[in-house]
Amino acid sequence: MHEKNFAGIDLNLLIVFATLMRERSTTRAGSALGLSQSATSHALKRLRGMLGDHLFVRAGNELKPTPRAVVLYGQFLPAIESLERTLGTTTSFDPTTTRRLFKIGVPGAVDVCLTAPLITQLQHVAPNVALTVRHADITNAQNLIEAESVDLALSVFLEVRSGLIKEEIGDASYSCIFDGGARNDRRISLRKYVSAGHVLTSFSGDHRGVVDIALAKVKRQRRIVVATQEFSSVPFYLQGTDLIATLPTYAARMYARKLRLRCSPLPFPMPKLTLSLLWHGRFAHDPGHAWFRNLVRKIAEQVLLC
Repeated sequence: MHEKNFAGIDLNLLIVFATLMRERSTTRAGSALGLSQSATSHALKRLRGMLGDHLFVRAGNELKPTPRAVVLYGQFLPAIESLERTLGTTTSFDPTTTRRLFKIGVPGAVDVCLTAPLITQLQHVAPNVALTVRHADITNAQNLIEAESVDLALSVFLEVRSGLIKEEIGDASYSCIFDGGARNDRRISLRKYVSAGHVLTSFSGDHRGVVDIALAKVKRQRRIVVATQEFSSVPFYLQGTDLIATLPTYAARMYARKLRLRCSPLPFPMPKLTLSLLWHGRFAHDPGHAWFRNLVRKIAEQVLLC
């Protein structure tokens, strides 16, 4: 953009632009800035003329930024934040009144333990918030974040791409789960573990996973009877059979409690899961996103770490 294009520009429009990037809605952006929806829409029209781009297109219930808008936001962000501080117009966030949509991505094992208490908390402290939950794991979470399909992901993450922010929450262990009536066992020994048939949850559908790597270190192997990508199906595969599944302890305990299955410690050493939150750097100074990830972190620490 050439310098002459800035002549006579209302710099408050840049703040509107930043708020639209965060809120993805003229209604929510206007509420955050103390403007009516029509005033915000008018500001967006002026922005489009000023910046020579449509900037946002309608995608369902929200506005999706164009590629040029994403580039401009990254270039303008330091100046916008300085302008907000100078003018005292930094976007505030009130969970009791916001109608913001938050999109979280989690694997199935996390979903069954985290999402219900998260919904309960949101209903108490942010009753007008909407929530979208998508499946996300180590194989696809970074793509979903970069595509803006999720605002926040919680899973195991190793290498993280430039522009994304990772924050470790803590470690979780593994346990095995089975139908205690069918097996008539309370604890699973190593001998019983390797002689049993197993249900494997696998994002790829392969018949080998991290458990098999750990077993190989003690010179053992197991027999996989069923491999599935559908985590929620696993406890139903176990009922009425003598099969065993190895799951993160938080999920194993949840299923044992809710579906009358039995949970037992693993009879061999197994590296722990390190769970982390992951989000895009564009949310680094977004007070609403900071509030949401703090809430998710607090619940995750209560229900996942063991």
